[in-house]
Amino acid sequence: MACAVAHKLGQPVYIFQCTMDTRPEDLIVTPVLTPDRRVDYHASSLVSAMLMGGIAILDEGNRMPERAWASLAPLMDDRRYVESTVASVKIPAHPRFRMCVTMNEDSSVYELHIQSRLKPRIDIVAPPWAMQERILRLKCPQVDPDLLAGVFKLLKARVKKGLHDSTRDMLSLAQYAQKLKITGVNDPLKRSAEQVLEKAVSRPRAPRIATSPLVRHFRNLTALPSFHYDAIFGRLVHEIFAVNPPHAVALELPPEMEPELEWAARCWPAPVVSISTLRGRGAALTALPFVPGDSILGAFRLAAAAGTPTVFVDVHVRSAANEPAPGSGHLPGAELADRAGDEYFAVTNALMAREPVDAADLAREAAMARHLAALMKQYATVLWVGGLAHWSRIEARLAGADFSALLGMRAAPPGGVADDSPPRRCIG
Repeated sequence: MACAVAHKLGQPVYIFQCTMDTRPEDLIVTPVLTPDRRVDYHASSLVSAMLMGGIAILDEGNRMPERAWASLAPLMDDRRYVESTVASVKIPAHPRFRMCVTMNEDSSVYELHIQSRLKPRIDIVAPPWAMQERILRLKCPQVDPDLLAGVFKLLKARVKKGLHDSTRDMLSLAQYAQKLKITGVNDPLKRSAEQVLEKAVSRPRAPRIATSPLVRHFRNLTALPSFHYDAIFGRLVHEIFAVNPPHAVALELPPEMEPELEWAARCWPAPVVSISTLRGRGAALTALPFVPGDSILGAFRLAAAAGTPTVFVDVHVRSAANEPAPGSGHLPGAELADRAGDEYFAVTNALMAREPVDAADLAREAAMARHLAALMKQYATVLWVGGLAHWSRIEARLAGADFSALLGMRAAPPGGVADDSPPRRCIG
């Protein structure tokens, strides 16, 4: 992908292969003793890209230890230079210089604390099943059709159990099963799965969690209480799926909104809005926007791409016209969370506690807590994405197993009755 972008921009590409023993000097300037006993200083491919205005690709960057990354810190901010202690020089970057870092996730990589400087970030999630089948047939033409069908069936069954295998594991599974079949092994697919997939699952891996104060944890539930339509929370959804992909996703939307969310996902990245009509007293139009960067839309799209079950846990008890504006101005902005830490939620909770809470919100939160409790028993890990104003009360209900206040949760929205006609859809 990075090479294709460089080709489009007409810039040269320089690739540096990162390893666990990469030293700071390997990234910048390395002294080399020549046959005539002189010392030559060789610039790395990264420094070559800096000088020539090219694009440097650090392949498998999170295999490098932290001390190697420390030498690149001034390059990844406004200073845009590196310093070589070996050659005693400061090397500025060409204005057109760009850097791309690729990362894998396995037991041999480090947890990076420099992630905030690696932006923008693109998470490569599992492709749809149709594309995976096409990849497998193109890459494994020698594998018998019956084995290919068995591979697809096995992988889909593993996804339902919350086990997500990489495309590389899929190819290895099919190729190894074919080799076992040729050698006359009974049930080659089962034996191949034991060797390829089960060993991959059992490899020791360092625990990794999303560390932003905006991401909350309650037992096996991860929560992303969000300001709707705020891209900061949309980015965190991608980070959660990249670091700790959940086994199920719960969204703060009622089940009847699933077709609208599916439509919005098909239209992505175009911003769209679903409009419903209220009739009767206080008749009004209610609009639900779906825009790139919104955490709920992002979670729905990533879950669909990964084959992760998605559950709509809210109930329709009020008009969206009565909802507070997203990212309401009386609360501190989400950009402060990383600096304030857990104090951010203490402040926002204190501010929200001053606002009145109506019965409709209590009914919705009770229903969501009840659904979440059931999902937490059914799946190993669950991700809930919803409004920031609801989380503290939902968490309290989960802790106390209190799912009361359900009366009226099926009541019509205040001020009118929802029209039976389907919502109107508008594309921005």
